[in-house]
Amino acid sequence: MPGPPQDGGPDGRSFGGEMIRRYRSLMVLALPAVLLATACGGGTSSADKTATAGAKPATTAAAKTPAGTATSAAPKATTYPLTVTDMLKKSVTIPAEPKSVAAISPTTVEFVYAVGATSKTRPTSAKLPAAASAKDIGSSYQPNLELIAAEKPDLVVADAVLQPQLAQSLASLNVPVLYVGASNFADVLTGLDLIGKVLNKPAEAARLASDLQTKLAALKAKEGTTKPKVLILNGAPQDFYAAKPESYVGDLVLQLGADNV
Repeated sequence: MPGPPQDGGPDGRSFGGEMIRRYRSLMVLALPAVLLATACGGGTSSADKTATAGAKPATTAAAKTPAGTATSAAPKATTYPLTVTDMLKKSVTIPAEPKSVAAISPTTVEFVYAVGATSKTRPTSAKLPAAASAKDIGSSYQPNLELIAAEKPDLVVADAVLQPQLAQSLASLNVPVLYVGASNFADVLTGLDLIGKVLNKPAEAARLASDLQTKLAALKAKEGTTKPKVLILNGAPQDFYAAKPESYVGDLVLQLGADNV
C-alpha cells in the first residue's frame, strides 16, 4: 500500500496537512490485512494500527457487532457438527473441528491467522510473515488444486469477493468450503464471526472484532468540521487504480467523513 500522498499529488493537486492526516487515519484501516495484523502475532502489513483509549462507540451500522458475537460475556466454544451460512449465502456443514485448514487467498489467510489458527496453504501474493512456511499454491485466481489436495485439508477457506467462480472446482476436493471476504468494514466483522465459529475460536474473533470497532470509533471521533476530498491510488506507477466508493477502502473513506473523488 503506498504511503500518504505528499504535496503535488498524483493528479497534480496539492495535498495539504489536513488531507495527509485524514489519509493516514484511513491507512490505519485500509485493508483487511491491516485490520487483522495485530492478531497475527504482532506482524505488520502495509500499515500499522493505532488505538485510542476511551473512544466513543461507533454509530454507523457497519460498525455494529455482528450477530452471534458476544461483547459482555465470553462466547461459548463451538460444538460440532456445525452448519453455518457463509458469505456466498451457502449452507456449509463442518462435521468436526477443523485441524488442517487451507486458506487460498491473501484475505482468507489473514482471517485464519487473525483468530489464532494456521493454514496449510497460501497463495503466492499472501505476504503475512506467519504464513511464510505454508504451501504456495500459486495465483489466487487459479490456485493449484493438486497442491491444495496434497495438504489433506479438512476445510478450505475461499474468498467470497475474489473466488466465487472457483466453487465448482473446489467442490471436487470433497471437503467443506467456507467462503468469507471483505468488500467493506462490516464484512470484516462478519468474516471474523464466521471464522471464529467454524475454527472454534469464538472468543478470539469477538475480541478482535471489538478492538477493530473501538479503533474505528476512535478515528471517527477525530473527524473535523470540514469534509476533505480524497483520491486513493494503489499499485505501481505503471499499473495503478483508484479506489471506488463501493470498494473496501471507499467504504472506510465514507465512514471517516471524507469524500472519495
